[in-house]
Amino acid sequence: MRTNAKERKSNARQWYSLLINSYNSKSAVVVQRYESLNPNISRVQLLACNTIGTPVVISESIYGLTGCLCELLQNIKKLDTVRTYYENDFNDWLSDNYNIYLTYNDGMVLMFEREDKE
Repeated sequence: MRTNAKERKSNARQWYSLLINSYNSKSAVVVQRYESLNPNISRVQLLACNTIGTPVVISESIYGLTGCLCELLQNIKKLDTVRTYYENDFNDWLSDNYNIYLTYNDGMVLMFEREDKE
């Protein structure tokens, strides 16, 4: 299921808007990996549900999960500096810039949780 960059950007913004503004404070994102004969290509897609519950591609990269998260975050809000998920202060940076946390990552599913302001 290949999608173009414009559609992925729209899907990413819709997913983020649903996470931030809906009554659900958590969102699971599925990591879909593709086999490649080239060892330098690690094609990965991130899939999330849209408003009608259909899975859509919110980011895609040939650079693995790191590239997918970078594309996802840049599609939501363009920043000069993007951190990678394995850095120690990634969740603090994510919270400061996007008001969400990455609470679970097992390589197949990512769980994002919104930061509730009280």
